[in-house]
Amino acid sequence: LKFGVQLNNVESLPQSLIIRIERVGVLPSGSEFKLADHVEFGETLDVRDLCFYRNKEADYNMSMARRPESTSRIVGGAAGNEHPLTRRPSSSGLVSPFGIIDGGSFVAERRESARYKYQLRAVSEHRGVPQSGHFVTYRRGIHDPHTWHLTNDAKVKRVPYSQVSSAQAYMLYYERIQPNRWYKQSNVLLRP
Repeated sequence: LKFGVQLNNVESLPQSLIIRIERVGVLPSGSEFKLADHVEFGETLDVRDLCFYRNKEADYNMSMARRPESTSRIVGGAAGNEHPLTRRPSSSGLVSPFGIIDGGSFVAERRESARYKYQLRAVSEHRGVPQSGHFVTYRRGIHDPHTWHLTNDAKVKRVPYSQVSSAQAYMLYYERIQPNRWYKQSNVLLRP
C-alpha cells in the first residue's frame, strides 16, 4: 500500500481552504476498506511554499531590504537584529533589563508571514466503514477561539484540543488569517 501527497500551486489565496483526506482504499478484488492511518494537522497552516510568485527571489529580497533605521523602535523582551541576551545602555548609562527590538520591521515581518497562514476552524471525522457510518465535526469556538466543541447531530460538547488533534480527520476547514488581526485580537489566532 502506497500513500502520497498531491500538491497544487496557487496564484491567489482563497478566504477558506477545505482539505479532504482520502479515507477509502480499494483492494485488487474491488472491495473497499477504510484507511485508518492518523494524519497530523496543525492549528495553523502556512501555504507559502505552495504559492506561485511572479518573481519569488525579488519578493524575498524586497522583504529582507527593510531598513531598520527607518522604523520605530520598541522596548521588549525579544531582540531583532541583536543576540537575545545583548543589552543596550540607556541615556543614563545604565543597562536596560529589556532587549530592544526593531518594532517596524518586526511588525512588517509578522504581517508578511500572516499573508500565507490559515487557522484551523473545524475538523470532520467519519466514524464507521466506507459503506456506512456517521460524521461528527469538531468546531472552534466563535466567542472563545481557544475552545473546541464536538458536534454530533443535536449534541454539542466541549472537548480539549488534544481530542481534536487525535481525530481521524476526513476534512479540515481552514480560514485565512487576516494580517491586521495579529494586532487587534492576537488571542484569536494562536494558542498561547
